[in-house]
Amino acid sequence: MPVTWANFENDFSENIFDEIPHDPDDPDNTAVNLIRTNDEFSDDPDRESGGQGTDPELPAGTTTDPGTGTYDPDIPVGAENNDPDIPLGIEANDLEIHSGVEANEIEDSPGNYPTTSVEDTDPETDVDVVDEDEGQGSDGSPETEQSPEQQQVSGKPATDEDEEECPKMCSFMAVSGSRCVADVHAQEPWPQDVKLFQPYEVEQILLPDNAHCLAVQAFLKMCGLDFQVEPRSNAEYMSPSGKVPFIKCGAFVVAELDPIISFVNNKGINLSERLDSSQKADMRAYMSLVNTVLANAELYITWCDKTTLQEVTKPRFGSVLPWPLNHIIAWQKCNQVVKKLGVLGWANKTLDEVYQEVENCCSALSERLGNRSFFFGDRPTELDALVFGHLFTVLTTPLPNNRFAGTVRGYPNLIELVKIIEREYFERSPEP
Repeated sequence: MPVTWANFENDFSENIFDEIPHDPDDPDNTAVNLIRTNDEFSDDPDRESGGQGTDPELPAGTTTDPGTGTYDPDIPVGAENNDPDIPLGIEANDLEIHSGVEANEIEDSPGNYPTTSVEDTDPETDVDVVDEDEGQGSDGSPETEQSPEQQQVSGKPATDEDEEECPKMCSFMAVSGSRCVADVHAQEPWPQDVKLFQPYEVEQILLPDNAHCLAVQAFLKMCGLDFQVEPRSNAEYMSPSGKVPFIKCGAFVVAELDPIISFVNNKGINLSERLDSSQKADMRAYMSLVNTVLANAELYITWCDKTTLQEVTKPRFGSVLPWPLNHIIAWQKCNQVVKKLGVLGWANKTLDEVYQEVENCCSALSERLGNRSFFFGDRPTELDALVFGHLFTVLTTPLPNNRFAGTVRGYPNLIELVKIIEREYFERSPEP
């Protein structure tokens, strides 16, 4: 039964409302506040701080009966009215609307005026329209349910069932409410002034970051997209995700390989569109293997191997920072990487165990590649770009211990893959 002012008024004696001042702007007195403040009972000598009445057993902070000023156990603590049928938190001017229920969902009762909502408003005339026949259109025909897209165009709010997470939802995309607008910028052409930001390659960049940057460069070149590499000493801190590389494409800033792949795919460019569902699942599985093994092995050797840390990592990482920041920031970065590897179960591995993981990963990749030029036929995919970025970096980065590169060199078909991609998409050639 809908709560109305008439029902509410009958629950109390008339003397209660005689004591309540009327609002001159509200002749019907429908916006009455029934909460008695502490000052209304200040003349009670037994009343203590906290809103207690004359009852010594009255709990602090409970609500007294507005009519008698005494404690009523049937009134919930914190209620703003003394009708237990009215949900907590409803003010007097909301008596015709239950908590969480729209006004047009309340049945009309005698003395109530029909209510309208956003759905009943004409957006052009801004005039409230009330349908006389519920569930029918203006011509008497059954009213059809609108799709979420139609609701957005017509201005009607979507229901909770419609507000499911969009499958295209990404952290880098512009979002309107809970809906991804990827389709809007997907139609925009690839700009000519796209920039890829990364650390300085000669004196600063480290093994893991260089692998990720080369993978993104290879992917963009395979897609035939123009970009310009912009080295920055603080590229890691400029990135929205705190990782390199990241690209600036028009109004969008996208970081890391996977989000960049999704961003490019939304523009209609997809290297793996020719693959069937089984091949795409295999590709994602091998990409996960590379990110799990090779990427973590690079982090371990760069930050956990003491010899590499002292001779290579710290000097290069701190080369763009003044003293003593070059030591402090390097120490902070080392702690972050060690904690990450600890969560992944790599921090307690020995160096031999790490190289064994690399051996197993390269063996699986070599078996999948076989005698083909690329992993899935005669054209490269995202997996080829990712593998190239890691293997090329391992083969061309001088380290105190070359065991990492030696492990990769044990697989000739992987070396040939690196040479083919470098020759077709890059100007320089590795010397493994």
